[in-house]
Amino acid sequence: MMVAREHNLAGEGDFEGLNPTLYNQLRTALLDSHLFSTNTDLQSIFLDSRINQWQYTIPVLSINLDGWVRSLIDYLYYQFTAEGKNALGLFLQVLRDQVSPSDAYYERFNKLTVDLELWMNQGAEGLTGSPGAPQILSADELRNDKNFCNLVSLVRRGKALPLVGPGVSEEVGVVTHEDLIQELREFAQRVDVELPPGLSFPDAMSLLEGDEGRRRQIIMTTLRNKFRYVRQVTPAPYRRGTYRLLRAMSMLNRLVVTTNWDSLFYYALKDEGKAVTEICTYSQLDSFKKGHSTEYNIIKLRGSLDKGRVTLNARQHDELKDKIICGKADRLWNYVGELLGQKAFMLMGYRLDDDGFLLLKDLVDYTLGQEEAVESYPMFFIAPLTSEVAAEVSQFALPISTTVRNFLLALFRELEEFTNRIEELDMVFKRRDKPFIDFYGYFNGKSALLDYTEQMAEAYGWLPQQVVRVNLDHHLDGSPREPVQDIGEMKTILAESLGTMTPLHSLEEFSYHLRDRERVFVIFDATENVEDQDALTSFIVNIVVPVIQELNAGGQPSRLLLAGLYPLKRWPYALRRGLLSHALTPFDIPVVREMAQKFLLATDPDSQEEFSDALIADVIAVSSGYAGFIKAILVDLTSVAKRVDGHIHLPPSLDEAAKSAYVSQFNAEIDAHVRWEEDVALKPVYENQLCVFRWLNREIVEVLDFPKEKDLFKSLVRMHILSFPKHQSDLVIRQIKMLYLFYHNRDGYLVAHQRAQQIFANGMAQLVDEAQLKYIREWLLHTAYLLLALQPDDLAGRHQELVLAVQNVVRFRTDLDAPESMGEQLINQIVGSGEDQGDMELSNLLRTCIGERGIEDVFDLLKREVADV
Repeated sequence: MMVAREHNLAGEGDFEGLNPTLYNQLRTALLDSHLFSTNTDLQSIFLDSRINQWQYTIPVLSINLDGWVRSLIDYLYYQFTAEGKNALGLFLQVLRDQVSPSDAYYERFNKLTVDLELWMNQGAEGLTGSPGAPQILSADELRNDKNFCNLVSLVRRGKALPLVGPGVSEEVGVVTHEDLIQELREFAQRVDVELPPGLSFPDAMSLLEGDEGRRRQIIMTTLRNKFRYVRQVTPAPYRRGTYRLLRAMSMLNRLVVTTNWDSLFYYALKDEGKAVTEICTYSQLDSFKKGHSTEYNIIKLRGSLDKGRVTLNARQHDELKDKIICGKADRLWNYVGELLGQKAFMLMGYRLDDDGFLLLKDLVDYTLGQEEAVESYPMFFIAPLTSEVAAEVSQFALPISTTVRNFLLALFRELEEFTNRIEELDMVFKRRDKPFIDFYGYFNGKSALLDYTEQMAEAYGWLPQQVVRVNLDHHLDGSPREPVQDIGEMKTILAESLGTMTPLHSLEEFSYHLRDRERVFVIFDATENVEDQDALTSFIVNIVVPVIQELNAGGQPSRLLLAGLYPLKRWPYALRRGLLSHALTPFDIPVVREMAQKFLLATDPDSQEEFSDALIADVIAVSSGYAGFIKAILVDLTSVAKRVDGHIHLPPSLDEAAKSAYVSQFNAEIDAHVRWEEDVALKPVYENQLCVFRWLNREIVEVLDFPKEKDLFKSLVRMHILSFPKHQSDLVIRQIKMLYLFYHNRDGYLVAHQRAQQIFANGMAQLVDEAQLKYIREWLLHTAYLLLALQPDDLAGRHQELVLAVQNVVRFRTDLDAPESMGEQLINQIVGSGEDQGDMELSNLLRTCIGERGIEDVFDLLKREVADV
């Protein structure tokens, strides 16, 4: 990232890319114009549509106006629109149009606009070909850059480490050295200390500190207040510019190294709700190395201004450099040196004369010069670079000539952490080309399906020896297998699956066998039979998935199929995002929020829009929490057709028309992909009496006089609508069809729930003991749905109605010797107890219907009513 350079306050322009005369004319005109004296004035200027894309990324107006003007010129000179128009030129045009044509400043800014355009276009190649100007590759152009492609492969393998420099912070308006020097000069006047002109910030700090510890404390407080002020602007720096992309790069920011004093990266991650630790001390590093770390960790090589640990003066800087060269640096620097032998360093936000970069370069030179460095990876330097500077950089690193934001956006896309192309939307059921991982949930008949899939693999190009089926609940002879207890048993099963007579010494050996087969189709059958699900997840994510990815990247199409109950939430989001779940597992709110954030960044990295809680809830509701449908809504909401003035404008929530349209679309997709068999009676029942399917199990059919044609009943069994052990019915299809009924046949929706409500009220009168508890739960669910439909905006009214309904309908009947704790059992069945999650659908529905306080009242009432023996 090209960043604001430090200028001598009294000196001539030394700005790279502009000749000194033009640069000083620009600087003087901006200082003399008085068109902006506050950040509010500045923001109003940047509301102009020609330059509003930079309104949240320009440097924050500082007390040191000259230093700020230099930073602004520096920043805007290297920014361009998608059409190639330069931001600095557009800014001058906007300033020109702020004044009357008769005003002297009109002609002054107009002349500067023309002169700037002539300068930038001089020579045959224009800006990027002029001797003093850098090349700035766009995110799309980076895909053809050799160094960038090499780096992508390292990132995919987890072999790259980001090192964040001051340019990333300066880009979003954090104070520069010039701003801080101005603060020190004002402080120096108060304590009668003279700071000579041209003094660097570290030297000024050192001179001011003297021997007075209290003076240092006052200085540190002053500087912290300065940074705190910058963080309080709206939107906060960590919510804009490069930081918006950094906080979303989950594959990068598990560990980040920075030489910055500010804590913007920390706040960016905290703002996302992440657990993050800044490692500034030896004890924190020791804890981190022992595995006692949070989800995200930031190693701060030069301390943290927030915590008062900052390497500030020049003497300390020189001492640290000597220690690095002599191999005696402190443990933080030594640890980063150790990582150099294991990771490729990605230097972002540095320039060649930055003191932090020079220290890092010394560290690299020292580390790579040691004999014990058996393996090393290249270092990458990401910044806009002229051809001459790129040649200089290539002597010690691989240059990538672009801005940090372009680099991160391109990397974001290459890692497939989001999708924004219509043709890549997930379908409800399997498309044979995407994705490379499929997931089938637990259901009866699964083994037969996998048998068929295994047989079809050969038809699609896999040889028999390339199909590896790891059966975790049955031996090769078909006999049942006990639950898999430990790694030893897992290695035995893997060896059997590979057909090798030699036992595996480690799980990693499994990956070697897969690579030897050139291309593979791997099936993990009955994942729920493994006791240690964390170990299974780690094995699949860290050992199996990389092989599949590697083979696909090498032109050897390979697949991974998981079947069984599997803890998808433990998967990294980058993998979970593209998972085509045949179990139709609903996604929860945090995951959907993460998806939504990534779609916004993919569509417009500078957008300040946020998905509201109400909008997220609507997206989950009308999509039934299924990834493919969620993405369809997100793509639509962030599409070009939905924008105003070129920007995304999200609704606070989905209106009824939008909900109806989405549900109709999804209902049509389900109808197109679901095999309704040959039973013509099945689909009408599904659509018109959907609400009873959750509870249409053998007990209800036996006890109640519910119509049950033989063919229909067999079809329901075959379609897995009935509730089998360990299996929940098809949640997505049921919910989408229910919503379809609600939006397109509201009367039918109400009648169906009223009928089911009556069925289960009757069931309570006919049954005894535990069976009644099922009917009470289902009656509660139908009653809650009815109340929501009839009184959508009256929470208190719904609460009152449900209380009356419970008092009038619920009467528990039991044998005389039954325990009197049936009420507690009922509540536990709803909210869960121990490892049992309870009836999540009912508990969530009750929260929506009557609120948290209402739930407490109704639960207390149910305990009393059910205890009435």
